[in-house]
Amino acid sequence: MKKKLLLALLLIIGISGSAQNSKGLFLKLGLGCSDMIEDHTDINSKPEFSFKFGGGYEFQINKHFGIEPALMFTHKGTRSISLFNSQIMENKENLNLYYLEIPLSAVFHVTPSLSLNVGPYFSYRFADKQGKLPQEYLESSDAGVQSELRYHIGSLFIGAEASAGVLGHLWRAEGWNGNNQPGLRSLNYGFTIGYKL
Repeated sequence: MKKKLLLALLLIIGISGSAQNSKGLFLKLGLGCSDMIEDHTDINSKPEFSFKFGGGYEFQINKHFGIEPALMFTHKGTRSISLFNSQIMENKENLNLYYLEIPLSAVFHVTPSLSLNVGPYFSYRFADKQGKLPQEYLESSDAGVQSELRYHIGSLFIGAEASAGVLGHLWRAEGWNGNNQPGLRSLNYGFTIGYKL
């Protein structure tokens, strides 16, 4: 995992160095909570502390609108997940998933100091810590939608962010409710702080 984390850091530093004199480049840190949501009552979980860090670049089309790709190192997961079905005994495990995430946001500048980011994200899981949960149930990728409201103070910005996954992190075993549909989807919310270079 240490080698993969180092690779993620190098990628982020590389993006920063490629446009270090541009006002559109930024670095960002996020702290909050992560959970997994499921429509069925045979899965229970509790929110887990989560974090993210990385950088991005806003291509400003005009003073009211821009496009912003980014590269983030992201932690998602849940605490005390319990699974009940015909094949798996009850498990109470912490699920920690680590992703390289690429958000692609449309940026709406509501006022000079307030902006709203909305768009999809795509991510690849490169590490995990899942206790006794079976490895074959985990998906290697995730995708979803996210939004962030930012308040800008000079080169600094603070924000409130939320995201929800579309793909399932956990697939049901054969015989669990009779199919292999996605089980858990991520739900994340928290605060961010960033700096424009």
